Amino acid sequence: MARDNSESVVLTYPKSSTPAPAVPPASYSPLPSTSATPDHIFSPPQLSAYSATAEEPSTSNTTTPALQETTLNSSANPTTSNRRLNDKGLTRHRQRNEDQWKRTVAKESRQSGKEYTSQKSGTLMPAKQVDYSKNCKLKECKFQCQRKISKQTQDKICEQFWSLGSEIKQKSYYDKTITEVQSNQRQRSGFKGKRSVTRKLHLQVDDKMIQVCQRFYTSTLVISKSRIATFFQTRDKHGNPGERTRHEPWNKTPSDLKNLAREHIASIPRVKSHYVRATSNRDYVDATLNITKLYKLYKEWCATRGVETVSEYVYSDIINNETNLAFHKPKADLCDKCTMWDVKEANGLMTEEDIRHQKLHDNSREKTMNQRATDMADLTPEKLVISYDLENVFSLPRTAVSSAYYKSKLNTYNLTAIVGRTKKGYCSIWSEDRGGRSGNDIASAIVNNLERIVKDHPEASDLILWSDSCVPQNRNSNMTYAVQKFVETQPHITSVTHRFSEPGHSSIQDIDNLHSLIERNLKGLEIHSPITLVRHLKTMQCNGQKMDVKILDGDRHFFDYASCSKQGNYKRVPYASVKELIVCSSSVHTVRYKTCFSQAESAEADVLQKRVLRNGNTKSLTTPALLTAKDSLSEKKVADILSLVIYMSDDDKAYMTALCQKYRTSGSTSKKSKRN
Repeated sequence: MARDNSESVVLTYPKSSTPAPAVPPASYSPLPSTSATPDHIFSPPQLSAYSATAEEPSTSNTTTPALQETTLNSSANPTTSNRRLNDKGLTRHRQRNEDQWKRTVAKESRQSGKEYTSQKSGTLMPAKQVDYSKNCKLKECKFQCQRKISKQTQDKICEQFWSLGSEIKQKSYYDKTITEVQSNQRQRSGFKGKRSVTRKLHLQVDDKMIQVCQRFYTSTLVISKSRIATFFQTRDKHGNPGERTRHEPWNKTPSDLKNLAREHIASIPRVKSHYVRATSNRDYVDATLNITKLYKLYKEWCATRGVETVSEYVYSDIINNETNLAFHKPKADLCDKCTMWDVKEANGLMTEEDIRHQKLHDNSREKTMNQRATDMADLTPEKLVISYDLENVFSLPRTAVSSAYYKSKLNTYNLTAIVGRTKKGYCSIWSEDRGGRSGNDIASAIVNNLERIVKDHPEASDLILWSDSCVPQNRNSNMTYAVQKFVETQPHITSVTHRFSEPGHSSIQDIDNLHSLIERNLKGLEIHSPITLVRHLKTMQCNGQKMDVKILDGDRHFFDYASCSKQGNYKRVPYASVKELIVCSSSVHTVRYKTCFSQAESAEADVLQKRVLRNGNTKSLTTPALLTAKDSLSEKKVADILSLVIYMSDDDKAYMTALCQKYRTSGSTSKKSKRN
């Protein structure tokens, strides 16, 4: 039977110490932790009076690392799937669970005397049971074993022996029930006998040790004679039970070198994902990177410090099994509600209230899909269906220069829209020095897109907008007022209907496809500034048509819709649950809304006070004021960008230098933005 080294087991007996084996440190603490004594302590009632200490060898290194280890993944969301959870939190790759492997389960069953399937031959091996036919003959046995121990007692001893479940414990059993004494066999002078020692074997019955013959001993425990011989052959010089030792590999990577690799990985700037936003547990890095490129950067990083590097295998193992890095952007969100209900249902925790809310959620999702399908099936020149969304953030400059991966970069935003009938794409681009992702910024960008769309489609009178359900960006009073002002200023637009996807379930696949097209075409390209990004986007074709791309100026294209909306009473609109908003040119002061697509009639809300002039005309809505450009670039970001201009073309260098010099000379890098 093979020896068991799969777990650290401490057998406690009097007159001996029981040191707890060291275990690998959890997460990345400076000093390795130690585990408590395992629960499965060897103390069978039959051997309570015969005790000694035996301990399996520990396979972990208890040496204190020369360098304090760096925490690469210190947080883990408990709601995330356990597929990638381990003692270090979430990891890039799924962690193997050796306790559930077939061969591990078979090994545990074999060592416990239970029925198991051989992993080599596939044969079903029966459970251990006493074979009475192998007992010694009563007339031939000088110990009269069958008179002293009954068959029922044999079965009990066999069951207790195999219930130990570990070979190290079974060896301790041999050590306490078998003794070796010098042989009394007479030997002729000059002739060496076959054996110099004699083994006395005992079985314990009612706290009494009864000596038995070897044949009865092996048949009772259902073991072979070679098991006993091997036990005595492998004992050490002190007489302790033999153990299978594990030596530390000669080429094991020192912990201080591993910690330097972890330090380099932690130094790579992270990029937040737009799609999953704050709910993501992934640590995203530049999409142009991969493990091979990271290792190349790591070797250059070590060369500048004059330190030795770890192998690429060790480096990739740290990334895959100790971090939660990702090199690509997720394409879609998961619905928080659906995920929560799936977990509850899997664990049998669903309540009647949960079931009721789940049905309402599923019905709303289905009605949203049906409404979207209805809109897309009725496309006419007079009625345009427009989908829009904010694309992933572009961190510029995007370059293959190794030093750029450690630099702060300029965040650039792209709000895209696509017309359902013509499939033409529209882009509004701005950088973080001109605006951000606030309600004012998104409303200003979508109005800019709508103005270009209606210019290209002069016959359109009714617009249907589809977007996600993000309240800070889309479902808010800023966006509503922007649409009202747009309808008022466009004489040929009769109405604008704004519909929202079910939270967690995107209904704007066409805009998602456009984002994928952009990312696929820009993959591998070096983009040093927003003007280069605009050039590349203008060369792309969406469904056979070139996209309409415009870069927005912070001093001319962003408006303060928030201040104007505060003049009205938009609290009358339940933005948290609204599914549809309608603004008509005949009554721009009033907003009609639905909280469900199956709702027969729309509710009305007078959000703005209607004022009639002396000539009988209605007073126009307040024109929003222009917003000034943001002063949000930090001194570090300005310095990092300026350090990379030497790798740029002349146009990009001039653009980025002028941008940085503006903040450097004005001293506005330390100011915080006050834009809403």
